[in-house]
Amino acid sequence: MDNEYEGKYLEVGIVSYNPTLMKRIEDGTSSIKRVGVPGNYRYYDTNFPLEHSGCKQERNNKSIKSEVNVVSRGMRDENMMWLKLNTYACEIHFRIRDYKSKKRPHCDDWCTVDLTIRAGRVISYALYDDESLENDEVSYIESTIDATLQGEGVNGQVIAPLEPYMEFVFYPRREYAGGEFKPVMRWRVTLWDDSSTVATEDYISMYIEEEALNYLSLYLKYARHNLTADDERIADMIARGIMYS
Repeated sequence: MDNEYEGKYLEVGIVSYNPTLMKRIEDGTSSIKRVGVPGNYRYYDTNFPLEHSGCKQERNNKSIKSEVNVVSRGMRDENMMWLKLNTYACEIHFRIRDYKSKKRPHCDDWCTVDLTIRAGRVISYALYDDESLENDEVSYIESTIDATLQGEGVNGQVIAPLEPYMEFVFYPRREYAGGEFKPVMRWRVTLWDDSSTVATEDYISMYIEEEALNYLSLYLKYARHNLTADDERIADMIARGIMYS
């Protein structure tokens, strides 16, 4: 079969680990195009023409080198640290990778998300290496958390990302016992069916209270490259095991 994309567009790694993206590829709505036959597919991102984007690519065990930070699975920004948060019942481990500091025109810029949730022997949830949040969504979540921490906005504001893996509901002034008001965020994580292709109506719901919400805000600034590990607030979180490699 003729390959009209080879040498013209950036070749990317196998993407079958992301069923939503695979569906887009199959129905032709993704910028990623597939050529070949089952067992020998190759994928190319038409958002990145090699002669215009400044991409440099070398085939070496299907690895990719690119000046625009497009990489194959297993070659992502593995140096980004994890965030660990605790609610009353759950232990959350969360990581964002591949945030692009500069938005590319006419492109959807996706971050790679890793998320695990544990609650004793009751809950054991894991989402790994999935492009489930866009750049703009990460930025919007961060700014909304900051506003919530300042008591700004309205109770019940929802951020529902394009990919239906999770949802964020903000309460700048949630009333607690004794009439005290504090900021809180409800983090709802959608559960998928056994085939991992259909989002269900079931979900895990966790309340992230003020202290943890502040940690999440700082972590998102770190993930967006606006804070480094040298910042005293990030360094303190690392020292206390709230952020780790």
